[in-house]
Amino acid sequence: MELLSFSDFVKQARTAQKISSRDLSTKLGKAITYISQIEKGKIKTFDYATCYKILEFLNYDLNKIDSILAEFRIIAPLKDMPYVQFNFVSPSMKVEDASTEAVKNLQWLVYGELMEIKSKNATLHETFNILIERDVTRANTILTNLVALTKDKDNFSFFCKLFLTNLSTLDKESKNQIINLISQLKGEN
Repeated sequence: MELLSFSDFVKQARTAQKISSRDLSTKLGKAITYISQIEKGKIKTFDYATCYKILEFLNYDLNKIDSILAEFRIIAPLKDMPYVQFNFVSPSMKVEDASTEAVKNLQWLVYGELMEIKSKNATLHETFNILIERDVTRANTILTNLVALTKDKDNFSFFCKLFLTNLSTLDKESKNQIINLISQLKGEN
């Protein structure tokens, strides 16, 4: 089964709310055929601000719009992003003690990293959606185990420590040894 495109997503959301494409185009201040062109796939590159407004007019939770758009790889450009609040300066230094320009530069850096992380999250989400579509049994087992590893502090700490190492760099034999060790620790054959 093919994954939903942004064009299909907009059409489903709009028709579910019984809003005409013409009305939505007008609310956006666009040509009356704009939404129809998006839904028919005639517009291939999506402007973040416009997409955000589309979801806003379709009554999506403002706190979730960025995440929804990220699933379609529609990410806010850095110039449109608010500053990120952070608490990782040295304990002896207060943010207000640093020069305004230095703090501003650091915030942009952090936000750039945040957007890279959001993009990786969207890729992972897309990968799991494909797994769910193609192998629901295996997907269910994997997702159940991931959820269990994030339910309490000890399991979450283990989960984080496990993935602080890039396991993809291990050779096939090392990966098999890890799987065998886990099986032995669980008492499986």
